Amino acid sequence: MVVILVRHAERVASGGDPGLTTAGARRAKLLATMFGGSSVSAIFTSTFKRTKDTAAPLAQRTGLTAKVIADDVAHAKTQILAGGLCVVVVGHSDTVPALIRALGGPSNIQIGETEFDRMFALSVVPNATTSVLQMRYVSQ
Repeated sequence: MVVILVRHAERVASGGDPGLTTAGARRAKLLATMFGGSSVSAIFTSTFKRTKDTAAPLAQRTGLTAKVIADDVAHAKTQILAGGLCVVVVGHSDTVPALIRALGGPSNIQIGETEFDRMFALSVVPNATTSVLQMRYVSQ
């Protein structure tokens, strides 16, 4: 299976549960363009508006409903593995690295507070080493 993990797009600086900035909305549309035709089988977000807003264009394009992923990493891993052959997870600077570790990826991945362009593609195969491709996706 393939698991795509991204940090949410740029958020508004204020508020308890901020939405996306204009740049963040562009990045969310780019995510939909990149993976809208990729047979995505499931989309997961946190409970926060910024992750839901980042996933919304992809969900609309694929006709899928984004599901809230568990806060507990072990339960979240189970959700991801049950999500089908191509899963997209929109998380946070702390949750994305934790999920990568839980899925068998490296433990040294860090996402800076201002890095909204981080993307990771994991190839998860039972009884095999998980391979990780680290990327950045930039909207114009």
